[in-house]
Amino acid sequence: MMAEAEGNQQLMEYRLQLLEKAAGEISGALVGIKDSLATLATLQAHHAETRDALARAFRAIADIDTRVDIVEKALPILNLTSGWVRTGVVCLAGLVMMAIVKMVIL
Repeated sequence: MMAEAEGNQQLMEYRLQLLEKAAGEISGALVGIKDSLATLATLQAHHAETRDALARAFRAIADIDTRVDIVEKALPILNLTSGWVRTGVVCLAGLVMMAIVKMVIL
C-alpha cells in the first residue's frame, strides 16, 4: 500500500511538472501573440493611412483629367484664333507701311 501511495505521488509530481512546462510554453506563446497583435495593429493603421492617401491622389488625378479634357477641347479653337490674330497683325503692319510709303512718296 505504501509503495502504491509512493507511486501515485511520483505520478502526480510528474504530471505537475508536465503541467508547469505546458503553462510556461503557453505563457511564451501568449507573449508572442501579444507582440504580433501589436505589430498587426500598427500595420493596419499604416495601411488605412496609405489607403486614404491613395484615394485622395486618385481624386486629384480625376480632377486634373477633367481640366485637361477641357483644355484639349478648347485647343483647336485657341489655335485658330491665334492664327487669325497673327494674320490681322501682319495685315495691319502692312497697311501702316503702305500708308507711310504713300506719305513719303507724295
